[in-house]
Amino acid sequence: MEINMLQAYPKERHRGGRVGWLRAAVPGVNDGIRSTSSRALGVAAAHGT
Repeated sequence: MEINMLQAYPKERHRGGRVGWLRAAVPGVNDGIRSTSSRALGVAAAHGT
């Protein structure tokens, strides 16, 4: 007797595919914060001398 695994187990719904944009956005936000703060520190250091 042969069992088809696709029929034996119904399709499961996962939400992992929907959070891909969030996973990509977090490093992007971190890069933006880092570059903005670096620029502000550079400007402050240039005005301090």
